[in-house]
Amino acid sequence: MLVCGIYPGILWVIGQTAFRFQANGSIVDGPDGKPVGSLLIAQPFTKDEYFQSRPSAVSYDASASGSSTLGAANYAPFAGLVGEPLVNVLEINLELRHRYGPPA
Repeated sequence: MLVCGIYPGILWVIGQTAFRFQANGSIVDGPDGKPVGSLLIAQPFTKDEYFQSRPSAVSYDASASGSSTLGAANYAPFAGLVGEPLVNVLEINLELRHRYGPPA
């Protein structure tokens, strides 16, 4: 009973109270307040005006040159101790839409 019910319940309560955004999939809302995607999953973008994720992207990371000037978050794995810095394509595309409006 403890392993099958109480322990998972305790972890769920901790996740929903202390880490609600992460526990619910890191869903980001668009300008209209509706969910547009997750910071953790590479979304396809159909318009040429948007940055595109790598076709082989399994997570939210993709690279794009010059994107740091848009103010989108650059991520470095393990606080920058290992790996290459990553750019979140969803955040860049949302910032582009915020600054310049939706593509025609």
